[in-house]
Amino acid sequence: MSSSTHIRVRIGLGLMMVALLSACDIQGIGHGNRIETLTIQKATATGLFGNSDNTAYLCFSDKLVAVGTFTDGGQADYSSRGHWTSSNPAVIKVSNGDIQLPTDETLAFASGSIIPVAEGTATISVDFVGLHASYDVTVKPIESLTLNQSSITLAPETSTALSLSAQVAGYEINATNAAAWSFDTPDDAVASIGAGTGKVTAIAVGGPLTARAELPLCPSYVAAQGLTATVNVAVPESLSLEREFTDAPNGELVVGTTEALKVAAHFADGNSQDLSLQVPVSSDNVDAVVSLGVLPNYVSAPAAGQANLTAVYGGDDGINTEGDTDPPEVSSNVLSLTAVERTLDSISITPKNSRVTALGTIQLEAIGSYDNGAATQPVTRSVTWASSDTSIVTAGSGLLFGGIMQSQKPEDGAVTITATYGSGDTALTDETALCVSTPGAPVTGECSVPETP
Repeated sequence: MSSSTHIRVRIGLGLMMVALLSACDIQGIGHGNRIETLTIQKATATGLFGNSDNTAYLCFSDKLVAVGTFTDGGQADYSSRGHWTSSNPAVIKVSNGDIQLPTDETLAFASGSIIPVAEGTATISVDFVGLHASYDVTVKPIESLTLNQSSITLAPETSTALSLSAQVAGYEINATNAAAWSFDTPDDAVASIGAGTGKVTAIAVGGPLTARAELPLCPSYVAAQGLTATVNVAVPESLSLEREFTDAPNGELVVGTTEALKVAAHFADGNSQDLSLQVPVSSDNVDAVVSLGVLPNYVSAPAAGQANLTAVYGGDDGINTEGDTDPPEVSSNVLSLTAVERTLDSISITPKNSRVTALGTIQLEAIGSYDNGAATQPVTRSVTWASSDTSIVTAGSGLLFGGIMQSQKPEDGAVTITATYGSGDTALTDETALCVSTPGAPVTGECSVPETP
């Protein structure tokens, strides 16, 4: 895997933002303790670039929090108790729970939510029982919006998620949940689409349908126009089953390890669909290689032996109610795996001393060396990953997230990443530096972690 591997930032940008600071009932405050000051800050989990940034962006709402501080130093969220105003509603509107969501006339933006209207600057204020706080916000445009798929084909009774990316201040942001999704001409007999998620669920063969993403907060914004994708539903012509560990020797899988196989459907129009988590993978020798069931494309090797694996789409699902029809069965190629007993000598992280874009992710791998170097195999999902500073980079572990490193700030930085196999005196470990670079920042020298003074 290339050291430049970079996965889009996953930041939820739903229209209705909520404060995450814990609220406190003033009736519960002890004798003599009262609110002394009021301040405003961004809600950490909803701001595009964290709560220290006072920039808002067209097409995306954001959330401000009114924080009351008491004489004893305690704090509470007063967003819904104070009264919010904007010095320039033509640039930014602010909600007191009275601005309707554009996608649902029964719901309103939470108090303290800001809705950018045009480029410019405005001062947002909140008042509560004689206390006042203000917060200057600058509204900037987004650079572009991109619907990441122009055409998709799905097998009946499966699903695929459309996704939307926004280029904001040099960063690529996942804007999927900020959009309102629909079909130009709906046909519930063929497929449905999640209005807030972009998830397309195929029902039966048909199409084409035109899926559209709209940004309700900026319907006339040029960058938000023409975001469409063609959707068809068809029976796959073929199914492929491939290994994740393409560098594992001779079709081997070391006993005690787990691998995620790749299952794809291929259609007559040239499109393919990832069905890895949607179709079963069967083994003719579950004593040697067995599917994990709830994660059907994940297989583990409990004991030495050889097994033939096959993925199957469609066929009889055992439901025989009136009107129920089953898609034709399509089987994949047979994948042969041999589970072997080997002794793990060491592990090594790759790529070493790599870089990740700020707010981005990178996939690291842990490679196991067996039997004095006679064989190697990735053990990425079998090790425990750790970051020396989780405020800069978090490290994912386990089957689904093993080796995925996520930058947490729009800032340069560096951490030490550690992979550990086993525990106690017999544990095997390796570590590497991982540097974070902001877009456009000059990159000089090899990545290293500064020594702690």
